[in-house]
Amino acid sequence: CDQVVDNLLPFLLMSQQGGGGVAHGAHIGGFVAGLVAALGLNGWDRLRGRRRLRDLPEPDEEGGATAETLVQAQLAGDARRAVRCYFTLPAGERQRAPVTVVADLADQLAAEGQADVALAIYQRALGDHPGGPRRDRLLLGAGLILLRHKGRATPAYQYLLDVLDADPEPAVAAEARRALAEIAELQKLPFDRRN
Repeated sequence: CDQVVDNLLPFLLMSQQGGGGVAHGAHIGGFVAGLVAALGLNGWDRLRGRRRLRDLPEPDEEGGATAETLVQAQLAGDARRAVRCYFTLPAGERQRAPVTVVADLADQLAAEGQADVALAIYQRALGDHPGGPRRDRLLLGAGLILLRHKGRATPAYQYLLDVLDADPEPAVAAEARRALAEIAELQKLPFDRRN
C-alpha cells in the first residue's frame, strides 16, 4: 500500500504539471507486473493443490468413510484412497481409527515427499487421540516433518520432547533423541543425551 502511494501520488501530481512522469509510470508498471506475477504464482500453487485433491478417489461406500474403510485401504496399499477416507471421516470415526494405521499412512506420505499432507494427518490424529497408546509415533512424525521438511526447529523441538514424555518405544525414543541432537547442533544449544 505504501508503494502504491509513494509511486502513484507523485506520478499523478507530475502529470498535472506537465512533467515527465515516465520514471513513476515505469515504477508503477513494475509494481503491477510484480503483483500480478506473485498472485499468478500463488494461484498456480493453489490450483495444483486443488487438482491433486480432486484426483483422489471418493470413498465408494454408501454410508461414507469409516475407520474400517481406512484400515482396509491402508492394508491394501492404496494410500490415495486411505488419505481420502481419513479426511472424510467424521470425528468419531477418526477416533476409532487405530493410531498405528494412521501413523503408517502419514509415515508413508512423508517418505513419498507429501510432507504437508502427512503433517496434517499427524496433527489431526494427535487431536483425536490426546492420550492414547502409540501417540509417540504421531509426535515423532510431526516433529521430524517440522524439523527436516519445514525447517521449523522450535515447534519440532516441543513435539520431540513430548515424544520422550509419552512412554515411547525404544526405537522411537532413539529417533527423537537423534532429532533433538540435530536441533541442538543447529542452534548450538546444550542437550543432555542421557534423557
